[in-house]
Amino acid sequence: MPFSHKFQTGYGENNTNRGIIKQSYDAYVDAFTDHWDFTPPPFEEWVKRTRRSGFSPDWWFTARDESGRIAGIALGRMHDDTLFIDQIGVRRPYRGQGLGLALLQQAFGASFAYGQSTVSLGVDSENPSGAVRLYEKAGMQPTFEVTVCEKQIG
Repeated sequence: MPFSHKFQTGYGENNTNRGIIKQSYDAYVDAFTDHWDFTPPPFEEWVKRTRRSGFSPDWWFTARDESGRIAGIALGRMHDDTLFIDQIGVRRPYRGQGLGLALLQQAFGASFAYGQSTVSLGVDSENPSGAVRLYEKAGMQPTFEVTVCEKQIG
């Protein structure tokens, strides 16, 4: 699908543009559908997560295709002196076009302009979309790793 490189920061005055918020939720669900442990939260629950401390339209980045459909999102929040990207995803039809990198670069630029020199995120190292390679290409480096262990009982 053609990608027009139309980026938007924020989602409307007073964080109330519900249409853009719903479109971003739909893009989030589409982007994470193939994640190993993803269960889409109800829309209202997801909205509550985006209202946590540190979330702001300043850290909400979207990219749209030529028709105006959201192709990718990067949703962040400021935590102390670090911009933490809580959610970054690109819908499957738009992957492989550099959109994830472009969204990260938007976040880096906004963070730098704000005076924050650190951007962080968490990633599933087994993510089938190649997320780890993307973050390394963007110049990010792993700072620590977490191993989750489980056992099926019964």
